Amino acid sequence: MQELRWETRFAELLREAGLESSDLEGSRKQPVWKWRIADRMQQEMGVPLVWLAGALKISRTATLRMALWRMRQNVDK
Repeated sequence: MQELRWETRFAELLREAGLESSDLEGSRKQPVWKWRIADRMQQEMGVPLVWLAGALKISRTATLRMALWRMRQNVDK
């Protein structure tokens, strides 16, 4: 039941960003919009990083964890 809510919200956020599930596949470099969706999902629903990494087609959970940390700390700004 909880995963269904996550999947529904994930689809909503993709639509809001003007994206489709096919946009999840792509280059090795991960686009910033993936980090923003992951951040919103975590902030709003407490979605685990393992689930988010799978949904966003990110092969390593550690990659997502570090990207979120950097984004939240404004390391690149």
